[in-house]
Amino acid sequence: MKKIWIKLIILVVIVLIVVIGIRLAKKTITGEGVIRIAEKAIESVEEKAKEAEEKVSSEEAEVTTEEAEAPAEEVSMGKMNDDIWVEIFAYAQYRLAKYGEEIEKAKTITEQTRVAEKYGKDTENMYKKFGVTEDEFSAYTEKLGENPERYMKLIERANQRVEELKKSK
Repeated sequence: MKKIWIKLIILVVIVLIVVIGIRLAKKTITGEGVIRIAEKAIESVEEKAKEAEEKVSSEEAEVTTEEAEAPAEEVSMGKMNDDIWVEIFAYAQYRLAKYGEEIEKAKTITEQTRVAEKYGKDTENMYKKFGVTEDEFSAYTEKLGENPERYMKLIERANQRVEELKKSK
């Protein structure tokens, strides 16, 4: 039962990261096509999240009092720093556009789901490459939100990096 909850939580985290990325993409990247692609990616991920949630709700959840009373753990930022954040954010934006194009080309929900799963695997590999977790990235992003000026400077750096990625591939 814990595995199902963990998978659901991971799926929700992925959806949140995609939504945050899309919101930032809307602010930082111009072009209606990119936004439309990103929205399709979100829709596909949301469908998967709903399916997973329905599976979990259909099963009986057995939560021990120990699990119910456990305090929420604060997520460490690990070895995250500005440079790693910029690389991950830039690569995430680049991949969002890349996979968005693939989703747009996909003709069926099944194909879109495969692309979304590929996107998820690519995301996992990206975090492994930098030796951080999604939770650490999210915690660092949240911390950056406390200093909007610094946050915007890092987004500008990430946008420059996205352009470099586009030119190199």
